[in-house]
Amino acid sequence: MKKNKKLLDIIGASCGMFLVAVLIIALISSAIASAPPKGAVTLAGVAPGRNADVAVEVVTDGSTISSVTVTAHEETEGIGTMAVEQLPALIVEANSLDVDSVSGATISSDAIKAAVANALSEGGFDAANFGYVVVVEEEVAAEPTPEPVVETSADGKVTTTGSYNGIDGPVVVQV
Repeated sequence: MKKNKKLLDIIGASCGMFLVAVLIIALISSAIASAPPKGAVTLAGVAPGRNADVAVEVVTDGSTISSVTVTAHEETEGIGTMAVEQLPALIVEANSLDVDSVSGATISSDAIKAAVANALSEGGFDAANFGYVVVVEEEVAAEPTPEPVVETSADGKVTTTGSYNGIDGPVVVQV
């Protein structure tokens, strides 16, 4: 009976030491995997967001984006904050700024991407190498508004009709 207890104590202690060893190995592996590559630098960038500037911190060696952290923002809770929570990991995972915006948070998503691009540029790296494309919106010349048409009916009622070209065709308003 005493031999069995001693044997169980030895087995229990061995299992405990094994679990501790596995935990230590896992922690060391995690630390090694999350360590930035040799020669990596930490950069800061800012871009206008929905409500205020969005600030980020980017860790890169010029070929790999190891980390993106949003350090300051005033994005709308539950909308823009979804981009703050999700987009940095997507950028790191893809090693690219050419990732989909978070649905419903396009302005915040674009701000984060622009802030990362600005950080890379400030650090002397070409953001285009990470899939960043600057979108330049063309100004559309405003068409002259046609003069409203004023009509008076036989009973003296005045009707004014005006129109303007909308996205899908003319928009006509009659008052």
